[in-house]
Parts: sequence; structure tokens; C-alpha cells
Amino acid sequence: MPELRPYRPGDEQGICELFAATHGRPLPLELWRWRYGTKSIINVAADAGRIVGHVGALPVRLTRGAESVAAGLWVDLMVHPDYRNLGLFLDMAEANHRLCAENGVRLVFAFPNDRSYPILKRMLGWNAIEEIDALEAPLSALAAAGSGAAPLSAFGAEHAALWRRLAPADAFAPERTPDFLKWRYRERPGRTYFAWEARDAKGALRGWLAANVFDGPQGKIGDVLDLCAEPDAADAVWSAASAHFRSNGVRTVSAWALKGGPDFARYVAWGLTPNGPRTHFAGRWTSPEEKAPFPSQGPDWFVSKGDSDVF
Repeated sequence: MPELRPYRPGDEQGICELFAATHGRPLPLELWRWRYGTKSIINVAADAGRIVGHVGALPVRLTRGAESVAAGLWVDLMVHPDYRNLGLFLDMAEANHRLCAENGVRLVFAFPNDRSYPILKRMLGWNAIEEIDALEAPLSALAAAGSGAAPLSAFGAEHAALWRRLAPADAFAPERTPDFLKWRYRERPGRTYFAWEARDAKGALRGWLAANVFDGPQGKIGDVLDLCAEPDAADAVWSAASAHFRSNGVRTVSAWALKGGPDFARYVAWGLTPNGPRTHFAGRWTSPEEKAPFPSQGPDWFVSKGDSDVF
């Protein structure tokens, strides 16, 4: 039986090898280091020095108005094909929950795949949250009527401050700090993200948008990862993004927004519709003594594609 234990420095090469064996594609070591950093909470299963199982929680600060909660984005629950069994899966999951609780993490959430989602709900006490239907449409069918946005070269305190001011006061939202924005959209090895900002005549920031372009099975896809904008600036940053998509041969545009959230109506107004791939969304308190009801309804959350564990 493999030994279950917390991550130790030096495990990362074995974790990358496990990722390749599990997913059939490489995980470069520099990408692992960027993704997990030094503060993630990781458990591994090791057999004779070989890493055969892994689960991690990336540190996330959730805000809801003035409330702030230490949370973890649960990622990469992997078991080597030679060791797959339900018992090891469950033991690793529970070990990571305990380690998260010991490290002050109050809540974990995830975007699980079809295989793990039923197990999380039925056997590990996870709470289902509203399914996320990607809002998608052909780029050629989308409206783009704004102007005045410019490329955003560096995220800073004012971009984080605008996000905090516009984030819903009654929903949990993974916080956008300057450090997070720099890490997420400017420091990822091997990929270039794009961003635009809109300012008023006095130079005050009114909105920003971050996006990605990648090759999909039926052509290039333009992902809207983060949208943070006053109503009078949203069209401007969207138009800049859509112009970039056109110049890069994008066929389909995709975004996330929970129904009823502040961005949902904007995306629909631009022509996006919730007809894309469905993503599961679930979470759990780390302590069985937690008295607060779990925020399990769509309006309890404000998430975008930038919160996904798919980097």
C-alpha cells in the first residue's frame, strides 16, 4: 500500500512524471513550479520512492463584501494507472482535507471532471453548486460597438482596486490582488495572455479584460478569462478583445458566468449564449464542525474562466 504523506521538496519531478502517465501529456517542471509555488497544500502517495498519487489545493482568498475566507482551489487529484482504486482516491482526498484544515483553509472548491464529480458528492460530502455552461458563439455573430480601450501591459493596485469595488458584495469571489493578476496573466511559462483597459478623460481606470487564444478541435478559440468593468467601459474593452480575436483568426468566443451574475447579461448582450461545454462546480467546508450553511447556489458565487484550474 503506498504511503500517504504531505509533499516534500524534491517530489516535483515525480509529480510531473505522474501527470504525464495520468493525462498523456507533459507537465514541464517550470510550469509546475509556477502553478504551485511555495504555499500550495499538497499530498502525495509514494511507493518505494515513486510518486503514484497526488492532490493539491492552490491558496485562494475568497471575498464576500467585507468578509474574507482562506480557501483552496482543489486540483490534480491523480492516481497512477497501476495503482487506481477507490480506496486510495478517498484516502488521498480526506488526507488533503485534513491538511487544508490544519493550515487554516476553511473552504475548498473545485471544477471536477465527470469521473470524480459523483464520488466527491456521494462519498466525500461535497456540495454541488450551479453547473457552469460556457457562453459561446461564433466571433462573426458577436456585436462589438465600443472604443477607447488600450492594451494593458502591467497589472497593478488600481486594477485590483476596481475589481474589489465592482465584485458582488453578496457572493464569494476569488480575489484579484495585484500579485494574483501578475502571476495569473503575466508570469505563466509558455503562454502569453492578452489584456486591455479603458480609462476616462481624466485617466481614471474604468475597466479591464484579460483573454487567451488557443487552438481548439474546430478552430481557434478566444477565451474571455476576466472581465472587470463599469457599464460605460465594458463595450470598449470587449471591442478591443474582439478585434484581437479577429486578427488572430478566432472562430469561437467562450466565457464563463453563472446565471444571474453581473457579467452574464453583458455576455448575452454581446451575443454569447450558454450552449458550450458544461463544467461541474462543487465545494466543501474543511471542518465538520463548521456551522455556516455552505454557499451552494449559483448567486452565492462570482467566478470566471480565470478562476479555473485549467491554465
